[in-house]
Amino acid sequence: MRRDTSDDSITAQRREVDPQFDRRGWVLVGAIIVSFLVVPGIIYVYPYVTSGFNRLSIVVYFLLPLFSAITLGLLAVGATTQR
Repeated sequence: MRRDTSDDSITAQRREVDPQFDRRGWVLVGAIIVSFLVVPGIIYVYPYVTSGFNRLSIVVYFLLPLFSAITLGLLAVGATTQR
């Protein structure tokens, strides 16, 4: 018995998906640039700009990458799900 694939629900869903790169995609690209270029640049330059270890060092070395990773993960999930 041969199954007709034109009425398959997976095929129908694939036709409905619009593979356009919209605002969510650009926000994700911006977050990737910030996460992979800006945040490491701040971490690299920070010891040369300031002298010694102070309270702001905790933010720069621990919290800045943490917030960057959480934001990147949330944006990736948001960009890949349909609304």
